[in-house]
Amino acid sequence: MAAGLCSRRKPQVGSPATSPLHSRLSALTVNLSPTAHPVATTAPRPVLGLVGGVASGKSYLGRQLAQRRTIAIVDADRLGHEVLRDPQVRRELVGLFGEQIVDPQGELSRGAVAALVFGTEPAAQERRRQLEAVTHPRIRAAAAAQLELARQDPACEGSVIDAALLLEAGWHEFCDAVVFVECPRAERLKRAALRGWSAEELERREASQWSLEAKRARADAVIENGPGQDGLAALERVWSELVRGAGPRVPGNRPVREMPA
Repeated sequence: MAAGLCSRRKPQVGSPATSPLHSRLSALTVNLSPTAHPVATTAPRPVLGLVGGVASGKSYLGRQLAQRRTIAIVDADRLGHEVLRDPQVRRELVGLFGEQIVDPQGELSRGAVAALVFGTEPAAQERRRQLEAVTHPRIRAAAAAQLELARQDPACEGSVIDAALLLEAGWHEFCDAVVFVECPRAERLKRAALRGWSAEELERREASQWSLEAKRARADAVIENGPGQDGLAALERVWSELVRGAGPRVPGNRPVREMPA
């Protein structure tokens, strides 16, 4: 397996599962402890997708789960960073949007690109379609390569896909289950402010995604991740259900299940 894909951490036993979810033989990268017992090659390797509002805590929960279990995170945002460093991508995007998206170091400025593509205006939507036409196939291919590397690893328990546009881009096709991370808007605004985003910026970014209602409706489970709620414990219960294996995914039949915190 390529270096840098896996951290080595001691897995912990998760909370008991509370309701069946979907599973299938699939795979991703792992965080593997030298003392961990390898997972049998015939064991289910669940793939879990995380969705939710901007600044709902999806990425944080995924990273924390990876500290507890022998799993890996397929981070679409990180893959996007790597794609934007591709010289061919740079040339294509500069051809579309001009030199205004290039920073003083000659690299693509994510902030400048974001200012052009986020929002509900027709021009912004068209520029976003152009951006996605260039970047999404490359990001998807990079993610698929990570999945294949992990599929070959007998110690892999499974993985989590952290992608803001998981549903919009069709990444849910990789997943055995999708979890919606619920968080009150007031709390999300606080978290967004820590990133330097205003309320208007959060709204612009969310307007470029599916509505929260649409995401929630496509999820297999909803977990609460607001103040005073243990979203990690709820996520680990869902993960434990997937690892146990509860039957194949049924396309188009994804009921929402409320998970207690």
